[in-house]
Amino acid sequence: MKKRYFMFGFGAGMIAACIIFFIIYAKQREAWVRDVQSAANPRRVAVQITPPPTAAPTLQPTEPPSPSEEPLIEEPLTEEPLVEEFPTEVPPTEEPIIEEPASETILVVIPRGTYGGDICRILYENGIVPDAAEFQTFLAENNYMRNLQFGEFNLNSGMSYQEISEILRGLR
Repeated sequence: MKKRYFMFGFGAGMIAACIIFFIIYAKQREAWVRDVQSAANPRRVAVQITPPPTAAPTLQPTEPPSPSEEPLIEEPLTEEPLVEEFPTEVPPTEEPIIEEPASETILVVIPRGTYGGDICRILYENGIVPDAAEFQTFLAENNYMRNLQFGEFNLNSGMSYQEISEILRGLR
């Protein structure tokens, strides 16, 4: 018997909930429709349009300037050039002398089992390469990472990435 009353109460509750939701939805929908209609059909405002004047406006004569006011005197135009002329000769400039630092040979030791990223860091710390990440990218793009060897290498900062990689791969 309890199950029967439960089902009856549940059904009645569901019906009541549906009716309440329908009422709320209907009121919301009316407000929404009203807003849409007012946006689509704005209220008309009565505007009075005046007809254009039939006669052309006449110019009123102005009074002559009073003696206390100074009349404007236009200065004659002078024929001066608007652009300054610069000398055509350019004075010689001294080019700065850029001295490259002397690249000294450095003994770099790569321990056994060192990975490519660590080798690049060691070279950067010793001043052989200016940027470890850039050198690592160079090695990766050219598939040189797996061919690097361990040991002692004589390198200097004036070498190109290609030269350094050839020495580290044992080709030189």
